[in-house]
Amino acid sequence: MNNILEEKINYEIDWRTKEISIIKTMPYTGIKDNERRKVLLKYSIVSMYSLWEGYVRKVLAYYIEEVNKLTLEMDEINVNLIMHDLDCKYQLANPRKDIDKKCDFVKALKEYFKNDPIITQNIPGFKNIDYKTLNKYLKTLGLKEFPEKPFKNDLNKLVKIRNIIAHGEENPLVIEQNMVNELSFIILCSMHELCMVVVEESCRQSYLNL
Repeated sequence: MNNILEEKINYEIDWRTKEISIIKTMPYTGIKDNERRKVLLKYSIVSMYSLWEGYVRKVLAYYIEEVNKLTLEMDEINVNLIMHDLDCKYQLANPRKDIDKKCDFVKALKEYFKNDPIITQNIPGFKNIDYKTLNKYLKTLGLKEFPEKPFKNDLNKLVKIRNIIAHGEENPLVIEQNMVNELSFIILCSMHELCMVVVEESCRQSYLNL
């Protein structure tokens, strides 16, 4: 499992790193107009962030996919993964005030626990992957969270600047190449850190109910 998982994640890192490199150089490829260059620099941050968000979604889906291949029994699997699966399939936060709906929910749960689980790979509400949000998803799946330094400030800065641009707000910041370089470095470091976390947790068999 571990080697296959690491290969899949490294593939995601490789092609996304190449695209980030292209995005960073685009404002200087045959463009002499300074205003055009400024616009390309600004929206390069949105493009790079999309690669980060897609990467996180893909890596966590790969992890769940490899866990499912182990065909673990219900009592073998980490309760966090069961909770994630139940939440996706039955919306645990739903108050279910109607008696019939509550009964239907209980019946569904009884059937659910009769079978070995196939964990849902989809993670709902996936957006704005800052430090807090990323760690929420990692904790949900029973994985080790990112360290606060340097990732808290870095990821929060990335998402804050991306949102200002992506939401069409007037940007008080001057987006220059040094900022693009800084944010691209944050993304690359975060991708490698997530790879390390997921592979290490896989080696530790964090998916098991130990």
